[in-house]
Amino acid sequence: MTFKAESLGRFTRTLSSLDAGPDATNPYTDPRLRHNLERYMDAVAMRPGNRLLLVGEALGYRGGLHTGIPFTSTRLLRTAPHRFLQALKPTLDLRGDETESTAASLWQFLARRTRIPLCWNAFPFHPHQRGNPASNRAPSACELAIGRDILMVLIESYHPDHIIAVGNAAHRAVIGIPAGARVSRVRHPSYGGKREFMTGMAQAYRR
Repeated sequence: MTFKAESLGRFTRTLSSLDAGPDATNPYTDPRLRHNLERYMDAVAMRPGNRLLLVGEALGYRGGLHTGIPFTSTRLLRTAPHRFLQALKPTLDLRGDETESTAASLWQFLARRTRIPLCWNAFPFHPHQRGNPASNRAPSACELAIGRDILMVLIESYHPDHIIAVGNAAHRAVIGIPAGARVSRVRHPSYGGKREFMTGMAQAYRR
């Protein structure tokens, strides 16, 4: 299954037009990051096999905010630890050299696996502390409601067979969405949760 180019472009243009609010950043107003997201989503959708959707909480200021791709960082994409990323890298416009631990944990788990999930977030933008864009915070209930509407559109287009929610906020976002897919919840790797995250991901991949 692949996204139709026109529908993918329409999806990312809609993302770029949304107001993230005073305490959040919408990176997709930047055509470069919108391009990166389109190349990534198309590459995942073209892969054979069961379709996995991995849902996190929000973009981090050292990660997807700078790449446009959830669960990545510019350094991770530049070093391309996975064959999928190695093939994707030449199609991307990367600037900077930031690194992010959550992204590193996910791709460490995926290192020896061929099934690559489509990664997304319950709030697809970057929520930050007021007046400090170089910070992270948990998305508000209002932001998660906005993100849920976008997530529903994505699910209707991608038709995942299995949704893996990373953390409680992500799990709340996917519960009740009529996706017709299995749903697993795993521990977020931050704050000492990396071992449980790895274990949970391994269990989810066996389902």
